[in-house]
Amino acid sequence: MTIRAMTPEERLRFGFWRDQASDLMPYLSPILFKFRPIVTDEVDSFAVDEGLRCYVNTERVKDWSPKLLATALLHECGHVWSEHAARARELGVSGSQQHQDWNAGADMAINDDLLDAGLTEIKDFLLPSLISQPNHQEAEHYYGVIRAKRAAQQKQQAPQQQSGQPAQDAPGNGGDQPDSTDEGQQDSTTNGSNGEQSPQDYTGCGSVSGNGAPCELPDDGGALGAESKAASVADVSDTLDQVAYEIEKHVRVHGRGSIPGGLSDFMDNRLEPPKVPWRTELSSFVRRTIHVGGRGRRSTNRPNRRRNNITLGGQRVIVPGTVKPVLRIALIRDTSGSMSVEDLQMVGNEVEGVARAVGIKGPNLLVIDVDSHAHPPRPYAGAATLNIVQGRGGTDMSAGLAVAGELSPAPTLVIVCTDGITGWPNDEPPFPVVGCFIGKASERYAKGAPHWMHTVVVED
Repeated sequence: MTIRAMTPEERLRFGFWRDQASDLMPYLSPILFKFRPIVTDEVDSFAVDEGLRCYVNTERVKDWSPKLLATALLHECGHVWSEHAARARELGVSGSQQHQDWNAGADMAINDDLLDAGLTEIKDFLLPSLISQPNHQEAEHYYGVIRAKRAAQQKQQAPQQQSGQPAQDAPGNGGDQPDSTDEGQQDSTTNGSNGEQSPQDYTGCGSVSGNGAPCELPDDGGALGAESKAASVADVSDTLDQVAYEIEKHVRVHGRGSIPGGLSDFMDNRLEPPKVPWRTELSSFVRRTIHVGGRGRRSTNRPNRRRNNITLGGQRVIVPGTVKPVLRIALIRDTSGSMSVEDLQMVGNEVEGVARAVGIKGPNLLVIDVDSHAHPPRPYAGAATLNIVQGRGGTDMSAGLAVAGELSPAPTLVIVCTDGITGWPNDEPPFPVVGCFIGKASERYAKGAPHWMHTVVVED
């Protein structure tokens, strides 16, 4: 068993494979050019660890075509991009057989995307059809099917083994399910292929797929030194961010259909801003707004009592005093037919809890129910106020904001609870507004909210 750095000639060849792969799927280039190649005969063909070291059995792949080599590298990129190692840990995958099964399921989730990208070289790779499943499912789905098939096979074989009859062999490479002893051999190291392999070979895609190879180096590069040092967790995360932006740019120019669905789905997840629990976000915004609005303003209607004897040129000067405004919140509730009473009560109770924490009650917390028009404002007087829902017709939150604008005194903050299926005023109101978006399409409608509104997506 050997493991060594690549020679200059091998690096040149590896660079050619990588360039080919980059031409085929350019948006994966940030991963491709982060790979640090290492030669070993302890893998079947290719494997990658979580530090993005790429282990290559150069002897085994010397007769592969350039496009097949490029496709194999892109397959490994798929494991990196889909974060299969982290997902395996989240799923609790453990033990050699489970890791092989997970690797096989992850391979299937990658290879159908490669097929969509026109890479027909994957004809010998593991595909969902091998286990009679449709394309474009998650790795977790294929893993579950493989595990279920394996359990059913073992249950079927048990009576035969007890009776002394030879157990039936699993269908093998071209069959309906991976064999309990040969499945790892079916799953070629980088490409999930069904190619011919030696029984002693490690067969998996490396720890980047959740199925670590025995040859993987320590983070510092071990005997191979700093040139083989692992990429840090932060480096890998930055690389994935770069891929997400490259995919987004590609989609913008060529359309979403130019990217395999699995890759674009992960782009959406990667570019989505980290979610803050909505209750925390709403509470923070209310407190921040009230803190700013609650600072005293200067007014000559209330002279400064400590500085009431100041004169200038013989004339008495009235120094403005500080007037601390009373805090008032108007809660506008969308009571159209598309809103459930439970959702309205849930959000209303949370808002009331925040308001109560800062000492607002009675007429300083007004509830305005709005469907196609605004109903009369009601002072909050306990849970019963929120249990009374007026409306259940159409939707026009502009009417509610108009009523809030006519309140005297004016509200410090207006909170609108809606599913977002409504129009909004063209002009920015004279008070801060936070929109609590509720329902299945809440996130989509929140993106279309006016620029002057702070949005909070309410999730169960």
